[in-house]
Amino acid sequence: SKKEEIEQGFVSYETIKVLTRLCSDYKLLNEKQYEYTSKLLIEIGALLGGWYKPYK
Repeated sequence: SKKEEIEQGFVSYETIKVLTRLCSDYKLLNEKQYEYTSKLLIEIGALLGGWYKPYK
């Protein structure tokens, strides 16, 4: 169902957030790359939240 797909999207989103933070901690991303990626993740989180709203 659409709700389950969005929930799986949230799981993937959280995983990517953690991995991005780890990459930054281990200096695999420089500050500019981390900032850019973080902005994209914020946007993705907002989209997922908007799509999930009708299912709450």
